[in-house]
Amino acid sequence: MLYENEKSIYEVIFENANDAIFIMDGEGLVECNKAAVNMFGYAFDGYKGKTPFDFSPATQPDGSISKDLGKKYINEAFTGEKSRRFEWIYSRLDGTLFDAEVSLDLVNTSNNLFLFVIIRDLSAIKKAESARSKFEEKYREFGESAPIGIYQRNRDGRLR
Repeated sequence: MLYENEKSIYEVIFENANDAIFIMDGEGLVECNKAAVNMFGYAFDGYKGKTPFDFSPATQPDGSISKDLGKKYINEAFTGEKSRRFEWIYSRLDGTLFDAEVSLDLVNTSNNLFLFVIIRDLSAIKKAESARSKFEEKYREFGESAPIGIYQRNRDGRLR
């Protein structure tokens, strides 16, 4: 066996994951990994008893109140109604907002229910999408305003 006991491999995975991971009981967050500390900027003990929407702006981009929508998603996950995966805006300790993908999954141990919360920072992806969109718009405007015809050929020399 690679590891002496099962617990050690799970601890290694938990602590070395690239995404922020929180363990949450019915009262709030009870545990987090190093990536969570780095992503949000709080010390390990700064998370205890809080909820993921405590690190959110007052509203989400669609106008929803973060606390209300967050409670809804958490309640749905805790009741086993469904696992949730959604995009969310979070706030770092310094006030910087960032886009994230959140996954909420119910974990049923022998005597407790927990939510396994994974948060992936989408800042780089969103920035790249925005840059691509701006480039495409600029390219489209160039093509539409050109005084002469423009065409493209693929690598085989065929017109696109």
